[in-house]
Amino acid sequence: VKFARFAHLPVGNLGENPICTVTDVLLGRLLQHNRHLLWAAPRTGHPDLGGKEGDENDIWADDDTLPPIVCPGAYRAICADLQIFGLAVNAILAASQLDDLDGVCTLTTDINQKQAVAEDITASFAEDVEGGGGGAPIGDNAACAGTFKIMKTLVNQWLNEMTRKGSTKDSREVADDLLVHFYRWLCSRESLLYDPALKRVVCMLMKKIFLRLVSEIRRLGAEVVFANPQGGRIVIMTNKTDPKAARDYVNFIIETITSHDVFTHMAITPTKYWHQLLFMDEVNYAGLKVREEKRNEEEEEEQENREDCDGR
Repeated sequence: VKFARFAHLPVGNLGENPICTVTDVLLGRLLQHNRHLLWAAPRTGHPDLGGKEGDENDIWADDDTLPPIVCPGAYRAICADLQIFGLAVNAILAASQLDDLDGVCTLTTDINQKQAVAEDITASFAEDVEGGGGGAPIGDNAACAGTFKIMKTLVNQWLNEMTRKGSTKDSREVADDLLVHFYRWLCSRESLLYDPALKRVVCMLMKKIFLRLVSEIRRLGAEVVFANPQGGRIVIMTNKTDPKAARDYVNFIIETITSHDVFTHMAITPTKYWHQLLFMDEVNYAGLKVREEKRNEEEEEEQENREDCDGR
């Protein structure tokens, strides 16, 4: 019901996947408001892209994934497993900052015809095309520039809804769900407004953000053991042997990174620590985990002291 209220839709029209339906509807309204033609088609997974949807060697090419960074070895200092949340949303909102940091224009000839949206396309998009990386043609890149800007506006609206003073609890929860599942909607061929070229733009932005994130972690003195943007997971070695010092160091890294404008919409959470780690790849590793027993014992002792005080 809260999704129907948020999108002003009949409950019966939400279908089996209300999150994707609401995203399609809200983006479609914004596109129509800005005089865009919608490319939704009755046959799911095959949007109406003016005939280009049939070119298997071009627009459906699926080589936009960044391979994991793997550094096999035996790590004797404490290692931390970090989970990255909101990479896709952060990549969209930080696109203009990426251009400013690179100091170059993103796309040349075609984007010059779309100056209003040039700041929203990443430099890596042009590099992939010029390097023959199998991306969509430059005309397709420029064609989705306007759509990208509108999609960025929609994501900003969801973020504002979460922080707006007069918003209700239900609307905040719906906006949060839409942001959490945004990348799933973007990659799902079941979405009515699925666009492979638009997906490729966002994926290339995510690549650039993720590589910059890894570079920043290394700059702060940690050693990257493993990094996978698809799973949003990074394993680092802290060069610390004391668990408390390692946790403080990881918190320092997270606070420093998320305070940067490029990473401000990203959340990084440590999930586990290892005293020592033998790492080969994502599924072949072993380590001695740092226990939480001391912290739990301290909390239990504090609780017992409080109960004793209450009894007296």
